Amino acid sequence: IETELQSEIADLMPPDQLAEAITFFESPAGVALVELELVARAAISDDDVESLARAEWAARADSDDPQVALIRSFAEVNGLLERNTTATMTARYHFMRGLNEGAGRPVSDDEILAQIWAREPQIRADTEGWLMGYLLLAYGPSKLDDLRAYVAFSKSPPGQALNAALFDGFDVAYGRISYGLGLVTGQASMQQDL
Repeated sequence: IETELQSEIADLMPPDQLAEAITFFESPAGVALVELELVARAAISDDDVESLARAEWAARADSDDPQVALIRSFAEVNGLLERNTTATMTARYHFMRGLNEGAGRPVSDDEILAQIWAREPQIRADTEGWLMGYLLLAYGPSKLDDLRAYVAFSKSPPGQALNAALFDGFDVAYGRISYGLGLVTGQASMQQDL
């Protein structure tokens, strides 16, 4: 994954934009925000914490709290709901391809895509609950000025380029991993049937 991310960043970000991104993430605001992201990412892997984060977002989503407004702005500027929904659907597509191939069940791409698109509203709603809960967990404790700086960086050409590179890199990596997991799962199910 690291190699694929580095490759996408190298391909999509000119050296001057990469330097600006590094400058932001090495600034006090950047360091503080990344620390909060890492702590929140570890915490939300616990199902109870995830449930609490989702519930907290649901309770505060429509508030006029400036922190909530900045978190929503951050998500919108980076296209996080759309990109994460697309990434989830793409990973499921690759998993289903691998699963069917591993189990020796020929299924067309059109059939797989139809199944996935039928679940798009559920996938989007689930993604939004997780994503916004995570962002609130991560950035809720942040300083407003730090979060404003992050939104401003995200709007800039280096911020947009970095975001695109990260999503493209993860998309390649998760597609490969999802296909491999599906393939192994399909092969295992076929062996159990025997």
